[in-house]
Amino acid sequence: MKYVGVDIGGTNLKAGLADENGQLLAVQKMKVASVTDQQSLAWTIVAMTQELAKSAGVPLDDIASVGVGVPGTVEIRSGSIGYTCNLPLRNVPLRKLFHHYLSIPLYIENDANCAALAEYYVGAGRDSKRFVTITLGTGVGGGIIIDGKIYAGMRSMGAELGHTLLVLEGEHCTCGRDGCWEAFLSSALLCGILGSLAYLVPVTRMRMQGRDGYAAVALAWVALTLLGAFPYLLSDTIPSFVDALFETASGLTTTGATILDSVETMPPSILFWRSETQWMGGMGVLVLFLALTPHLGDGAYYLMKAESPGPIKSKLVPRVGGTAKILYTIYIVLTAAEAVALRIAGMSWFDAVNHAFTTMATGGFSVRNTSISSYQSDAITWVIIVFTFLAGINFSLLYAVVRGRIKDALRSEELRWYLLILAITITLICVDLHVELGQGWYESAKDAAFQATTIMSTTGYATKDFTLWPTFSRCILVLLMYVGGCAGSTAGGMKVSRLMLQVKSLRRELDHIIHPNRVSVITMDGQSVDERAVTSAHMFQVAYLLVLMAGTLVVSLDVLGFTESFVASLTCVSNVGPSLGALGPMANFAPLSWFSKLVLTLIMLMGRLELMPLLVLLSPSTWRNK
Repeated sequence: MKYVGVDIGGTNLKAGLADENGQLLAVQKMKVASVTDQQSLAWTIVAMTQELAKSAGVPLDDIASVGVGVPGTVEIRSGSIGYTCNLPLRNVPLRKLFHHYLSIPLYIENDANCAALAEYYVGAGRDSKRFVTITLGTGVGGGIIIDGKIYAGMRSMGAELGHTLLVLEGEHCTCGRDGCWEAFLSSALLCGILGSLAYLVPVTRMRMQGRDGYAAVALAWVALTLLGAFPYLLSDTIPSFVDALFETASGLTTTGATILDSVETMPPSILFWRSETQWMGGMGVLVLFLALTPHLGDGAYYLMKAESPGPIKSKLVPRVGGTAKILYTIYIVLTAAEAVALRIAGMSWFDAVNHAFTTMATGGFSVRNTSISSYQSDAITWVIIVFTFLAGINFSLLYAVVRGRIKDALRSEELRWYLLILAITITLICVDLHVELGQGWYESAKDAAFQATTIMSTTGYATKDFTLWPTFSRCILVLLMYVGGCAGSTAGGMKVSRLMLQVKSLRRELDHIIHPNRVSVITMDGQSVDERAVTSAHMFQVAYLLVLMAGTLVVSLDVLGFTESFVASLTCVSNVGPSLGALGPMANFAPLSWFSKLVLTLIMLMGRLELMPLLVLLSPSTWRNK
């Protein structure tokens, strides 16, 4: 006798014909999306059964039964499906509908239970009477075997894992409940599996060198980007792998560019995941790791040096782990303070927490389609201005303020440049908006302060579509995208400290031309700067411009104008988010080709890690054992 097995998967509907020994004779596969109603599901299973018999040359009378694995609840006795997690079907009398066409006996069971039974009869569980099977596919399921029998539970959902409650009053799930955690559990399991496999790789050299730190950081961020895409893919909110990769990279790098047309239709759990990726990426995922793992020796310094932004690296306390803890403590306190302030200003708690995450990370993801402009609240606008400004400041200065050394913080030359640049650009934009658009002084000042602060801090929020602003104001915003915030902050861009070094280096070169015998030293905060740091700042600018030009050329292949192509590349390498023109703050990056999205994904990662770690990773000499 022959048997047909059918699996209603998350993406495909698969069927196989096997003999009594389990030998597979024929297989069929089709997309689940083609099933639209109860009749089409039944007829599809009938058609696949007939095609399998035809392909194997087996008469239909020789088929003893058809078994169907269902990702959802079932009524085994009646042969009915209660609901499926991947099809918009409820209360389907599948056996009855099937028998309208064929008289072959049909049985149904939860798909994870089917997997457990298969392991028991012909797989890894043949020698065991009691075990648990966990299935990892589009979702996460489980089956329990006790004394050789399946533990079904109510409606065959005895070991269901993926639809365990995660968020109270969360988005309504396809299973009929609210706030399930299937997508996140799937991603966590994948991370755990890959982490376990990586742990098994033998280590030939225990001492970490500088290049090892750069390569390790680059590899970690690439892996995080790949794994972070799975919640989008497994929840089917972003079915395209390239789009999911782009959205994840945009989150982790705190860029804030998106491919989503409507974020307000996304489940709250997915919106929270987007915000969480930005919050983790803001201070640095590995910095968090160092805070939790204090005993890494010299390797900790190299990891932190590779991931932390800015041309000059310094520790707040002797131990790297202690520095990481201080940074994250400040980060968490400011995030919590902003969440409370936004709640008082009128946001819901959910919106306030999400925007606090993405503000302090200078990320810019919003839970509203039109960003901060959708709230139409001056109070919310000014709260975000204050906290984006703080997020763009070197966290070591914030630590000095906490320790009572306010005067020391105010002596920071970089902070004074940061304040001066913001003050000048806000004033210029304010006047331009008032003169060219006829806005009132208060409205112009508020819009100028918000956009200048959020762009320079590379947060990228919007209260207005600044692509419609006068050319002068737009040019200023593009220049602010290039400059970015302070070193040691969560902001992206070139960093104010590098701009200072380059300006002072230019001034020294001019002085040397005029006075050839004069010896001058570049200083910051009254201390001389090592020439290695000055050279590093120049080399960074060269690499930055090369990446910017390469990105511009790639995006231009999508038949976009020069403005969109150039600013799209700039906003990604500076981790700002919104571009201009067709990719402006009220639009998204969805129209770009898959190739442009992949290149911009790489550019976002390079920008967040300040180019060198990924360049080191890609360098052949890194992999030579010397």
